[in-house]
Amino acid sequence: MKKGRSAARELALKCLYQASIKGRSPKDWKSDMMRDHDYHPDVEPDAASLADRVWNHQEELDHTIGRFSIDWTIDRISHVDKAILRIGFYELLFTKTDPAVIINEGIELAKRFSSDDAPSFINGIFGKYVDLECSQELSKE
Repeated sequence: MKKGRSAARELALKCLYQASIKGRSPKDWKSDMMRDHDYHPDVEPDAASLADRVWNHQEELDHTIGRFSIDWTIDRISHVDKAILRIGFYELLFTKTDPAVIINEGIELAKRFSSDDAPSFINGIFGKYVDLECSQELSKE
């Protein structure tokens, strides 16, 4: 059984991917999704909460993704890559999780669930954000 934050991100990714494909909120069907996977019961509430929070901030997250995905409009990004980026940007913007952990988790999800080019694509977008935002925060100090 899968456990921990990585498992919660993975399950949230699956929920958000399905929500994106079906055009419906994860709340409409996520309990079925949760039961269909081999996750420790403790993972399910964390994954559901993360999926809901990401879904509720999609507009803001998509705007941020658009700012850092040079030459790529949000509608050109695959559903799975969008879900990975939304989770990562949610955590970058709204949590105190170490950006290196968030980026690494996004790359690992891309390796497992997306195309061969996705890990470098994901890394590039997150890297641009961290380079710009972290350098601005450091210059303010």
